[in-house]
Amino acid sequence: MLQLGFSQRFVSDELQFEKLAYPYHVALVATQFCLMQYAARRSGSDIEISKLSFRWLMGVLASMMVSPYLLAHVFRGYYKAIGSSFRDYEEMAMVIGFLSLMFFSVNLFGFWGFVFIPVSPPILALVVQFVIMKRRNDMRF
Repeated sequence: MLQLGFSQRFVSDELQFEKLAYPYHVALVATQFCLMQYAARRSGSDIEISKLSFRWLMGVLASMMVSPYLLAHVFRGYYKAIGSSFRDYEEMAMVIGFLSLMFFSVNLFGFWGFVFIPVSPPILALVVQFVIMKRRNDMRF
């Protein structure tokens, strides 16, 4: 059966891809939870239409990205339950989760949110997993 996926070129084995994706999702959800706790303590949720800003828009986009992230996981669970290994939904969840983290960090920290992205725990988890897989020669470039 032909395997499809955007990361198929880098990580061809499904088991290795699962090992790569699991720490990313754990770090992503933990980071977003911590950022939500920070946002809840920082300010209330009072919205004034006259004070709409770029940061407020990033918060709206971050909240809109939560449902596609969960929906991609539902589709992935469906394909896993029927025995198919359709990894496009897993990759889609990873990209949508990254966008949600980016929008949320820009909402909280403004410009410094862009600086936070390369050193955020999900990105560092991916880098560490890539280095481990490269040392074991499980990846091909």
